Amino acid sequence: MKVVANKAERLFRAPQALMGSMRLTEKLIKSRGLEFIDLDQVLPELPAYEPFLNDLKNQKTMTGIAADSSDINELKTKLAELYSKIYGLKINPAKDIVITPGSRSTAMLLCLALVNPNQTVAVPDPGLAMYRLAAVMAGANVQPYALLEKNDFLPNLSALLEPPAKGLSLIFINYPHNPTGAEAELYFYRELLSQLKYENILTAVDSPFCGASDPPIELPLQLKKAVNSIIELHSFGFPYGLDNLGFAIGHSGAIVNMEQIATASGFRPSKAQIYYVLTAIKYHSELAKEYSDRIASRRKILADGLKEIGWQIRAGRLAPYIWAKAPGWATSAGFARKLFMRTGVRTRPGTDFGENGEGYLRFSLTANDDKISSALANIKNKPSMYRKKGS
Repeated sequence: MKVVANKAERLFRAPQALMGSMRLTEKLIKSRGLEFIDLDQVLPELPAYEPFLNDLKNQKTMTGIAADSSDINELKTKLAELYSKIYGLKINPAKDIVITPGSRSTAMLLCLALVNPNQTVAVPDPGLAMYRLAAVMAGANVQPYALLEKNDFLPNLSALLEPPAKGLSLIFINYPHNPTGAEAELYFYRELLSQLKYENILTAVDSPFCGASDPPIELPLQLKKAVNSIIELHSFGFPYGLDNLGFAIGHSGAIVNMEQIATASGFRPSKAQIYYVLTAIKYHSELAKEYSDRIASRRKILADGLKEIGWQIRAGRLAPYIWAKAPGWATSAGFARKLFMRTGVRTRPGTDFGENGEGYLRFSLTANDDKISSALANIKNKPSMYRKKGS
């Protein structure tokens, strides 16, 4: 008898992207005389800073060799030195930092390490689907909290925490925010810490786009005693250009539990990945500036062009994407599909980030300048697309 492989119940609770129904192939798009331009995915890019690239060429490390404990400890030490300067506090590399397999898997490891079945995890809406997925895979209940434009896409802490949802043990917060690009300042984190003072709730602040900026991005671990209730999640994808590797820093209890679950899952970076990051840290300021300048150039091209034809947009300083309003008569998914079919430009509908993403599209800025310019030209060439049918 053939075994029936039934889908686990948790997969029915996992978020599903609406993009599946509009995945026309690049071949079909080209058959219409259109260039396929992907402004959907937000992907790391290799920096163009020559001294960094020259250092990488001189490395002889084989990609497939796993890093040993001394390699990982060296990376933790260098990260502790760098972030001690950023935060203005002493960081213990052994207790306060864990190397992780990048942002998506890190959220999963965090929930598996710290959340029990039937506990509650609060996730932003709009927000990345990976937070909801991580909670579901841990058997937790998911409690979305609304992020609204009228509140500058910051959560209403009173609504979230007075009182907290039953069994709430973990809150995901994401700034600079994906998909809106909003930033949170220290006053917000002070209020959050005040609200959590007597609660046994950990806050995971996902901050993958925090390179150097002027003024600098403000992070909660800059605040006194924030380490008692906050863990920050970071990525080496931005600005270093290395995907599938990152680190978490902060609450020591959460760090040790994440280290244990990462080890149990068999995660271990390669020597090549470790040496890549160690080299990048040497040029941290230069790589962060180069990344920021590159994204800023693309942001100006696309943002100015979209504004010129009447789009309402929001563009964060470091976020490699733009959050744009769809026409009021169209749904996000419907308009994203229409945009793709008529211009070849693929974007992400806001509803892929939750109910409160309805009415918006996210445009990625990790395509090169020529692709961004071509996408804008294609959009401008279809003015009838913004008119309601029959009007």
